[in-house]
Amino acid sequence: MTDRHRTQGAVALERAKMVLTFTHVPTGKKVEFPAYLEMFSDAYNSNWNSEDVYGRMDPIATFSNTRRALSVSWNIPSESYEHAQENLSKANKILSFLYPLYDSKGAGGATAINHGLLMRVSFGNLIRDAKTGSGLLGYVNGFTFDPDLDLGMFVGKPFLHKETAGIKKANNLVGFDVEYYPKAYRLNFEFTVLHEHPLGFRMDSSGQFVFGDNKTKLGDMNFPYGVTSTPKTAGATEDRLEQEAAAELEEFVAEAQRLAQVAAGRVSNAISQASNALGLGGDN
Repeated sequence: MTDRHRTQGAVALERAKMVLTFTHVPTGKKVEFPAYLEMFSDAYNSNWNSEDVYGRMDPIATFSNTRRALSVSWNIPSESYEHAQENLSKANKILSFLYPLYDSKGAGGATAINHGLLMRVSFGNLIRDAKTGSGLLGYVNGFTFDPDLDLGMFVGKPFLHKETAGIKKANNLVGFDVEYYPKAYRLNFEFTVLHEHPLGFRMDSSGQFVFGDNKTKLGDMNFPYGVTSTPKTAGATEDRLEQEAAAELEEFVAEAQRLAQVAAGRVSNAISQASNALGLGGDN
């Protein structure tokens, strides 16, 4: 699919790596969408077991765990019939990720699940594994496919266009006379995170509290969201920006003064020339 069938915004997002990426762990298959995000929610919920005791006003609470769940929705616009075909093919692919990997034959000829339908999801520094930087591991509770009917659909006959020769035509595309491709649709999903590294505070050999463990030291720089500069570095950056702004202002003032001197010189020359023309320039 060439870029001439794509929306320029989508191409720009992909070139800038602003994409939402899904990887089907059992098969390694991957699908990427330009990040036209409509909603992003990252929920952290601590679970407690509480027990009421006779004569005590407050229950005795015991910590159980903290769970993380993501909710994301994004739009997939299409600029052309061919682009809409490609986008619907992506929807087909990501929806197939909701099904597990089966052995071809199990005991007694029945199929058996070989691998659960886990996924990895990544989106910049907001959705990524804090230890490795790769996609965040977890399971999706489901996808919702919502075509934007207000924008309408591309309608055509079921045949393969020359520009889409790279897309395989399914064997079962028979039995209907019209095919519909939404000009835009929205996908949303809920994702439960499965952590692959220790979490919580521990004391290291020097007596300092570290988040994670001694081998995987996580903290406010990389969990849960990646941050590339410390507050100290950020402060230094602000100082540098202030210095650059002051230097630019100084250059502007110097340039303004230079232009004022040039203008004053031109005015003086004009007055002198006018005086000479009127015979007021001195003795002849």
